Amino acid sequence: MNNSLAALLLVSLGGLASQALAQNDMSSNDSGPAQQVRGWFIEGTAGLGLSKEAEESNLYWRAGTGYRLNQYLDLGVAVSSLHDGVANSEAVEAFMRPKFSLGEGYALYSELGYRDEGDGLFAGLGVKYQVTPSWEVNLGYRWYQQPISEARGDSYTLAIGVQYLFGQSKKYQHVSNYDFSDEPVPIVTQPAAVVKAPVVALPLVSAETCRTTIAMSDLDNIGQVYEPNNCHLAKRFNDYQGCKSVLNAQGAADLNAANLETHVIVKGAWLTLIAHEHCITLDALTELNPWIKTRIDNNKYIYPKEKLNLPVK
Repeated sequence: MNNSLAALLLVSLGGLASQALAQNDMSSNDSGPAQQVRGWFIEGTAGLGLSKEAEESNLYWRAGTGYRLNQYLDLGVAVSSLHDGVANSEAVEAFMRPKFSLGEGYALYSELGYRDEGDGLFAGLGVKYQVTPSWEVNLGYRWYQQPISEARGDSYTLAIGVQYLFGQSKKYQHVSNYDFSDEPVPIVTQPAAVVKAPVVALPLVSAETCRTTIAMSDLDNIGQVYEPNNCHLAKRFNDYQGCKSVLNAQGAADLNAANLETHVIVKGAWLTLIAHEHCITLDALTELNPWIKTRIDNNKYIYPKEKLNLPVK
C-alpha cells in the first residue's frame, strides 16, 4: 500500500477517535446512552483479500471478541486468515475501533491494530448499522502492512461482518406492566417536568382494540388502558410493514400543534412498538416527546396512562 493511502487511513482514524472521545465526554456528563451500551461482544467477518502476489482475489475471514467501553469505542482481539495467492497466513490481532454516530442506527468506524505476524500494523475504515440493540452489521475495508513478508507486500480486504453485543436485548424494551389502577389519578393542569411524564385523568370515547396507545379523544375511561388487547402487541407491531412512509426526526420537528394529538400509553406497550404502530422513528418520537429521552438514556420504563404527542393519522 502506498504511503499516501496509509496516511489517509491513519488521519481518518485519528479524526474519528477524537470525535468519539468528544461524544463520550458529553455523554458521560449527562448519563447518556454511551453509559448503557457497554458490554462484551463477539463478531465475525468474511470477504475478499488482494495482494500484489495474487492474480485474483482470495477468501478473507476474521473472528473475534472484545469489550465495548461505550457506544463510541470498542477494544478487541481476533484471529484472521489472509491468503496472498502463494501462502496462507493465520494470526492473532488486537485492535481499537472508534466510531462516530450518523443517527438512525448508522455509524462510521475506523480501526487500528497490530497483527502477530509480518510487519503487524493494520488499519481500516467502514460503515455499520444497528439492526437491533444487540445485533449490528458492517461493511469495511482493511489494509494489512506486509502481513506475510516484505517481499510479498501489503494486503487489502473488503468484507461484511456481524457483531453481537451481550446483555442489551432487555435494556431498550422500556416495557411496563405495572398496574396503577388502584392508585389515585392526579389531574394534570401544567406540563410535567422532563423526567416525569404527564398522567391522564380525562374520560372520553372509543371502541378500537389492538393498539399501543389510545387517543385522548377516543378514551371511554381510564380502565381501557389496562384492558387486554385483542392481539399480541409485539407480533402485531413488530416492524413498519403497515406503513406507507415513516416520519423521521426532521419531519417531526416541522409539525405544528394542528398536526398532533395526545395519546395515552396502554398496558404492555413499549416505545419501539408505539413507533411502529404510528409510523414514526424513535428519534422522531423523542423530538415530539422530549421527556422520553431521559427514560431511554437511563434505562427507565414508560408506564400505562402516561401521555405522548403523536401525529394525527
